[in-house]
Amino acid sequence: MKHHKHHEDQAVESNHELANETHHVEDAHHEVKLTAEQVAEAKREQANAEREAKNQAKAAEREAKQKKAEAEREAKNAKKEAEREEKNKKAEAEREAKAQLLALEREAQAESKKAEREEAQKELAAKRAAEVEAKKAQREEDMKKSKEQREADKAQKATDRIFAAEEKKAARKSLAEARAAAIAARKELSRPEQGRRQKATHIVYTGTGMSSPQSMSIRGKVFDHIKANCPIGDLVPIDDLAMECKHLLYGSNIRSYLSKLEEMGHVDFFTVVDVPEATAQESA
Repeated sequence: MKHHKHHEDQAVESNHELANETHHVEDAHHEVKLTAEQVAEAKREQANAEREAKNQAKAAEREAKQKKAEAEREAKNAKKEAEREEKNKKAEAEREAKAQLLALEREAQAESKKAEREEAQKELAAKRAAEVEAKKAQREEDMKKSKEQREADKAQKATDRIFAAEEKKAARKSLAEARAAAIAARKELSRPEQGRRQKATHIVYTGTGMSSPQSMSIRGKVFDHIKANCPIGDLVPIDDLAMECKHLLYGSNIRSYLSKLEEMGHVDFFTVVDVPEATAQESA
């Protein structure tokens, strides 16, 4: 605004100077007697000077108005800029306040969720602890019942063994009595009516019997050889059988082992007079 005022003052001074010059010219006109052309020329110059002064005054006025308008626009823009800046500051402050409030809300929510999680974890831990205790109690109960059951089974097995032993004992006794009766019956059947029975020459594997010879004994080894090599019902020469089992007998007589097998019904003795055409006769 001071700058605009300075230009206006300069324009006013210029107008005064032009006016003073005009007065000087007029004074000279009065003082000096001029010719008509000089007067006309002076008037023209005066008119030009006046126009120039007016033009300069208008130019100075226009410039002053432009500067004033420019100053007003700048002031207006500055005001708008200040208002915008103030508005922006206010909006920024509001955003910061909202952000702080939102942060506080989120922090509160996080704390609340944290507390909920901790509570849920405590409840879960308590539940698991209760389940562990319940499972422990159940295992102890199951172990107790299992132990009681094992003891009961053990007692039952002991009782069963006692009864089984008694039954086996009774069965063995019955079997021994039956075997003894069968042996006596076989002896009675094989006993000749008069004198001694003829010496057997052959055996026949019956496939039956009333004993189970031990496989590690000589009689058991001879019996295993008979089972493996003598078909049921076929006549087998005793002498041939003795040669085949020679390595099992260790110098002993095979007839003693065959007699025991015959006594238990595993083999039958036969006396054959003429081999192979003669008819086999059962030893009497």
